[in-house]
Amino acid sequence: NLEVRGNPSFSPDGKWIAIAAKEGASVRVFKVPLDAGAPARLVDSVSTNPVWSPDGTMILYSGTPRGRSVPLKAVTPDGRPLPVPALAVDRLGDSYRFLPDGKQLIVKLGGFRHQDFWLVDLGTGKRRRLTAFRPGESLVRFDVFPDGKRIVFERVRENSDIVLIELPRS
Repeated sequence: NLEVRGNPSFSPDGKWIAIAAKEGASVRVFKVPLDAGAPARLVDSVSTNPVWSPDGTMILYSGTPRGRSVPLKAVTPDGRPLPVPALAVDRLGDSYRFLPDGKQLIVKLGGFRHQDFWLVDLGTGKRRRLTAFRPGESLVRFDVFPDGKRIVFERVRENSDIVLIELPRS
């Protein structure tokens, strides 16, 4: 009976899903068995957007929001905190995905309507910019192909006009 928030992430063995769900006034990350059994809360603080690593040893998630960004955090499948490089990612849409080796991430970094994809090494914290999009566009959702060589993404361009229509006087 969880009030799910956002997308689930399947464990590599297909036996569990990690989800964010409302608990009281806050949202927390849970691990839910697909067979039978009760969900297990993995994180005691505000947490959303879980993503399971390809080897099943880590679940990334977004921590407590700070404005438009959130800190990237990680836990083991049994709820023990894991160290990850200090990153503040966009809290809207998808902001991180593992590469197939599980040792690198593709992350969405940057400010409002000026975001790019970056490659981040989880062991060293080193970052390499992958794209240089022009300002004015927002990256919302994305995923990495199973081979880790391509990214598919949704890019939103704001393009509106303001028009003044003068009505005839009566």
